[in-house]
Amino acid sequence: MQVAHIKAWDPDDFAPGRVSRSRCTWGGNGPDDPCTEEIKYTVTDRIDRRWSSCEHHLNAYNNSRPAP
Repeated sequence: MQVAHIKAWDPDDFAPGRVSRSRCTWGGNGPDDPCTEEIKYTVTDRIDRRWSSCEHHLNAYNNSRPAP
């Protein structure tokens, strides 16, 4: 089962005004501790929510997944 779809980040993947147009939102950091890494990916999760992701948070997520 595919858990997420990952592609190169494009700000147009997100509606104007969405936080994911300007910072990494995949890493779980809330508004009080935003990620400052460069956005590189758009991640769409299995329930069709889109997130922007830096390389660090995408790697951390992938490393946390069980091996197939």
